[in-house]
Amino acid sequence: MSKKRVFLTVQALLCILIAAVLAVITVRTFIEGSAWQAAGHPSDPIFTREKAGQALMTVLPLFCISAVMTIIGLVKGIKDVETKAVRTEMSIQHTSPEAAKRRILVRRILLAAAIVFVVLGMFNGSMKDVLVKAIKICSECIGLG
Repeated sequence: MSKKRVFLTVQALLCILIAAVLAVITVRTFIEGSAWQAAGHPSDPIFTREKAGQALMTVLPLFCISAVMTIIGLVKGIKDVETKAVRTEMSIQHTSPEAAKRRILVRRILLAAAIVFVVLGMFNGSMKDVLVKAIKICSECIGLG
């Protein structure tokens, strides 16, 4: 196996690990909150900003490692050659090189805008609103909790 393939495999496994850890953290937080409510604190919220912060701090090192690996991969130009070859072949058939460059530029601009808006939403308190709505949906409509 080549070094590039090993790098890509490790990066994919790291993403899977992050998803698994986040799922475990979510379930654990819900179980702890439900036990807290069942112990005589029914009006207390299950999820608080502090609990979410503590939970995310456990997965923060994995996020940092993933970000560093992504940056290293970008700097060194490590890409999945087989996938890129298929995409290049498909794009040659349907679009000109100028159109492909414009499409890539638009995608990068949209990605940057999405990141900016997510960060702005986190700082203006929208994250809490979304969390409260998600909790209501789970506990009222679906019947969890």
